[in-house]
Amino acid sequence: MKKWFLTLTALVCLMALAVPAWTAQDTLQNILIKVGNGTNDLHPPFMAFKIGKLLLEKNQQVTVFLNLEAVRLADKDQPLNLKWGTGQKDLLDLFEGFVQKGGKIVICPHCAKAAGVKQENLRSGAIFGNEAIMADLFLRADKVIDY
Repeated sequence: MKKWFLTLTALVCLMALAVPAWTAQDTLQNILIKVGNGTNDLHPPFMAFKIGKLLLEKNQQVTVFLNLEAVRLADKDQPLNLKWGTGQKDLLDLFEGFVQKGGKIVICPHCAKAAGVKQENLRSGAIFGNEAIMADLFLRADKVIDY
């Protein structure tokens, strides 16, 4: 009986030590979420902005980097009143909610030029990157999530 109790106690202690590894970290992380698809495939941007907002709520620094077709998401002329899955929010709500929580959105200038996205037409919270900004985004990222 005593051996069983000691084994159980040791197991509980080990599990208690492991719990912090399962919970959110207390340290600030710089997280970059790269999105290449926009309205041509709604799953990636929906997930990026949902996960991005969740990470912001965990007090992390989050930047969404839009390239390829996703640059169109930052263009005010692109309708974002689109829904994907069973969620109640449309893509515009998620985009704006991410920005309101403090998320940053950086756009690939080369992809934006090819897509015809212009500076004067950017949604609030979105900026064009340049070579220095983009290099910095990737070099300073603690984690990169690719959608």
